[in-house]
Amino acid sequence: MNRLPTPTGRGWATLAVAVVLLFVGALVGIPLARPAAALAFGSVVLGLGFSWWRSRRIQPALQSLPGRVVVGSTLRVPIRISGVSADGGPLRILVRDDRGTARGLVTRALDDSLELTIPWPIRERGSQSWRGPSVTVRDPFGFAQTRVTGNDEAHSIAVLNPRRERLVDLGSVPVSGQSSGSDVVRTRLVYAGELTPEPREYRPGDDLRHVHWPATARLGDPMVRVEESPPPAVVGLVLDRRVASYSDDDDFEAAVQSCADVLEQAVAEGHSVRLRDQLGRPVGPGRAELSGRDGLNAGLVSLALVQPDADAEAVRADVTDADT
Repeated sequence: MNRLPTPTGRGWATLAVAVVLLFVGALVGIPLARPAAALAFGSVVLGLGFSWWRSRRIQPALQSLPGRVVVGSTLRVPIRISGVSADGGPLRILVRDDRGTARGLVTRALDDSLELTIPWPIRERGSQSWRGPSVTVRDPFGFAQTRVTGNDEAHSIAVLNPRRERLVDLGSVPVSGQSSGSDVVRTRLVYAGELTPEPREYRPGDDLRHVHWPATARLGDPMVRVEESPPPAVVGLVLDRRVASYSDDDDFEAAVQSCADVLEQAVAEGHSVRLRDQLGRPVGPGRAELSGRDGLNAGLVSLALVQPDADAEAVRADVTDADT
């Protein structure tokens, strides 16, 4: 959205000089007072027109943000500005968050588009959002300026506390028959399934319990039947919010971080997730099932805002309808 051009401080001062020249010229009778006042006034008018013309092609926008960050880190807010002119004047770029904080910089474009990042310190747990950046365009002499505002759609991310200690990576398990250590294989979320009817050749890491002995004896090479498990429709994820379940605040924050890890992995594998507390209530407002990038962002924001529930007494999690 382009706002109407306005004079800068230099522009207002130039207009004031033009007015003074007109009055002084009329009172004293200086011959060059009127031409000088007209020149000063015309310079400001030309500056207004040039800044407006230059701003009509500019389109600022926020780029995609990460789903979550941790307190104490510095987020690099990515910005893309298209339609700029490499031979134009400096651009003043300003970004605001939902907490009233503003950060900006002044730069020049070297091409028809400009991509940059603004460092943003993260200080509080919760949800934080940014809206489209604004770009202030000036004329070459600095007499006038026009501000262009990007898309007003909010870009929200979840802000969680950092881990107190590193958790065990459940995605790595020891290879069957070998000692734990560097001999690990990557795994996904595992679900109960059925063995394929047709055996295939044995591959390192296959479960030896699935060796198909008749096919092995017939062909002379180890053959296995692979377990195929279609992904469930919904993954149930429960966060216990009872204060009595945790020794201190750090333990609760570790539980929130673990839920965020499982949520990200499940959504990345194409599953829908139902995020509930120990009473079966949804954690945070919004959709009942979380899926896709929008669902992941909504779930992470809900986890960033969740707090322990001192009044909760029940332990049951009503997620029996979810396939876990």
